[in-house]
Amino acid sequence: MQLIKEEQLYTYRYLEALSLLEVVWHGSVSASELQESLQEVAAILKEKEINYFLVDERLSRAAKATDETWIRAFYMPLLGSTSIKRFARLACPTDIQQHIVSGIISAINQEHQYRFGMKTFRDKEDAMEWLFTTEPLKEQMPYRGDCRAFSLI
Repeated sequence: MQLIKEEQLYTYRYLEALSLLEVVWHGSVSASELQESLQEVAAILKEKEINYFLVDERLSRAAKATDETWIRAFYMPLLGSTSIKRFARLACPTDIQQHIVSGIISAINQEHQYRFGMKTFRDKEDAMEWLFTTEPLKEQMPYRGDCRAFSLI
């Protein structure tokens, strides 16, 4: 099942077969619009129990300090309560904005431990590949002394 819904500020596409929610922002939004929209998106993530989340922010403006604070303090813990496993972002193509976004993500990762991976990309194909790539084989194999090794014999 595929569900596409166009809102004034963003469009989202839900692909049930992939357990993927893709959100594309249409442009700049105010702080209140951003907060309301992000809460709507979080509700969809929870309702559908989505595992993979892709956000395309390439048409939006860089976040302001107040937006960054709200995202770190409120939205990221909200995402942490969902079932997402990986969260990929497509960021604005400028180096300065990419650097700012990377700094925000680093700060979030240092402050909180979430059950999902998060990474920023410039290219959608790279983001999709990362979202759906399984862990390397060496990380899947049992280590010496691991009781799972007996089930492989």
